[in-house]
Amino acid sequence: MTSSLRIAALLLSLSASTLVVAAPEMTATEMREKVQSFYQQSREFLTKENPTPDELAAMRTKYEELAAKILGNVDVATLTRAERLGLQPLLATSPKHRDMVRAILVEESKQSNAAGFAAAVDSLGYLEGGPEAQPIATKLVLAAVDHPAAIEGIRGGEGGNLFWYIQSVPADALAARKERLTAIALALAESKSPEILGMTPTVLTSLATVLSRPELDAIRSTATKSMQAAADATTSEDEKRWLTRSLKLMNGAAMRGELLDHPVPAMTFRKVYPGENVTPWTSLADLKGKVVVLDFWATWCGPCVGSFPQVKELRAKLDPKDVEIVGVTSIQGFVMSAAHERVDCKGDPAKEEAALATFLKDSGVTWTVAISNEDVFNPDFGIQGIPFVAIVDRNGVVRRANLHPSNHEEIEKVIAELVAEKK
Repeated sequence: MTSSLRIAALLLSLSASTLVVAAPEMTATEMREKVQSFYQQSREFLTKENPTPDELAAMRTKYEELAAKILGNVDVATLTRAERLGLQPLLATSPKHRDMVRAILVEESKQSNAAGFAAAVDSLGYLEGGPEAQPIATKLVLAAVDHPAAIEGIRGGEGGNLFWYIQSVPADALAARKERLTAIALALAESKSPEILGMTPTVLTSLATVLSRPELDAIRSTATKSMQAAADATTSEDEKRWLTRSLKLMNGAAMRGELLDHPVPAMTFRKVYPGENVTPWTSLADLKGKVVVLDFWATWCGPCVGSFPQVKELRAKLDPKDVEIVGVTSIQGFVMSAAHERVDCKGDPAKEEAALATFLKDSGVTWTVAISNEDVFNPDFGIQGIPFVAIVDRNGVVRRANLHPSNHEEIEKVIAELVAEKK
């Protein structure tokens, strides 16, 4: 994913309640209005489907110019860490501000205490995307792993999002730090911080290629007990929701190591919109004998909608007698659309079903879409981000998971292999 689209994803998940004052003379309300303006204007950059490299470059320039304009003359040197975190989507987008923040964090990370570790992890949020940046990113991630205060920092509630970035590090580099990563992961699993504990599913995903099943299960067991205790103790509804959702992930089939090469987890559907030339169905059991591509998505997810051309092309290539493509979503309380205003449907699932039908028609969707009763971030599949593709063979066994729909060559290859297999 390009850096500009990553920033867009951050913006889509940004909560106004986390915004902070950037400078003494600027009120929280003024800053909130500026960031919301950035959010609204940035959304317009995502309306282009399947952009070319030149269009992506132009999009990135627009992001940079808009972020710089909104930040104006903010003095990066005077920002507190909390302010930097609150403004990160803007600071990381504007090249001038990004470079200044990165320089400050590099200096702060030289401290051998928990604050130094926090700065080392924070600096990862200012990395640029692209293959050419990968060696630098790997070096900085490993520097954070090796920081002398990493375990101290994790236990103190800092740097849990380190594991988001660990996923991009080559497996051999991670394997060389197996003991260190295990110690950090266990420190995280023993934490009393709800925010840190909520990162444990990401930890297990990040270390799946490094640790054995028993080692992963030991971390999962410790973390689950800590998370349940924290959920029982907290009086914050937000923390309770965060921990409850994370616990579902921890207890799901994927985190138990029972997704790949196992029967597809049970799913039920409140509404199915059949694709072209597809016999209507109500249950995945009805699709036994076909290869099934499950593409988890939502209307508000820019990368999900941006992948529609690839999914449409894939549907056109494949015989519906052999392969069913199912775009799985869930009730979200609203429907986003580039063609129409946002439709609020909170508390009215029937309204959302109708709005989604209009969205699908306007978007030229030719494949089946289904509204599942389970959350689109389905815990049994270990879904922590969408789009997310899983492929099920003719016998109803999950053979691949955590694919991106834009990776159509690999998806087509897997489908061809599974179609060729005997029932």
